[in-house]
Amino acid sequence: MSINFTYQSWTRFPKALLISITIFLCTPSSSLDAGRLNEALKLSIAFKVLANYAQYALTHILYAPLDDPLLDAIVNDQPEALRLLVAVDPEAITTLLSWCGDTYLHTAVVYGQVKAVMILVQANPECTAIKNNDGLIPLHGAAKDGSNEIVMILLEADPESMATQTESGNTPLHFAAGFGTVETVKLLMKHNPPLNTRNNDGETSLQVAQRSGHHDIGTLLQ
Repeated sequence: MSINFTYQSWTRFPKALLISITIFLCTPSSSLDAGRLNEALKLSIAFKVLANYAQYALTHILYAPLDDPLLDAIVNDQPEALRLLVAVDPEAITTLLSWCGDTYLHTAVVYGQVKAVMILVQANPECTAIKNNDGLIPLHGAAKDGSNEIVMILLEADPESMATQTESGNTPLHFAAGFGTVETVKLLMKHNPPLNTRNNDGETSLQVAQRSGHHDIGTLLQ
């Protein structure tokens, strides 16, 4: 199963790297000194704070200019501001923001911003069908993350999106099955998903679940 290594993966990387380097530098190789480890953990907390700022900056670098008010409203969970902005220019929300081809709706899904997703979909339902460079629509991301509120919003706006395949041939059900989001699989199953669709590896959602070791999901899909 092909996994989209885009913004969400990249912004997690600096945090893990900084924390790992801190503990490595502050922990003796011969023995685990408790006092020194304590200092390392304190430093790691400081690095976490810095990494949070780095993540925010990286969002803008990858997605849009620093003065993008739409992006700021989504990232900072400001639904009222977002509602006003999209009312002025509903077409703007279909803009591709980054090198990976994500839209504002993709971004809202990544952040799990339910209100933002609802506002964007209501303003321009067509944005639910826009694919990024890997062929992912927002529903793929929501299914992967197990964001069921968002899944429901997207399905109500575009029931046909259930059958959308990525460049690797995966449907949203493939993603939910592969990433083990059980409740999302149950939700998708209520909307008659294409169970027999095969991805580029020739696998159905059932086979992806079985290969990934999610046997509970495999039982649901049989």
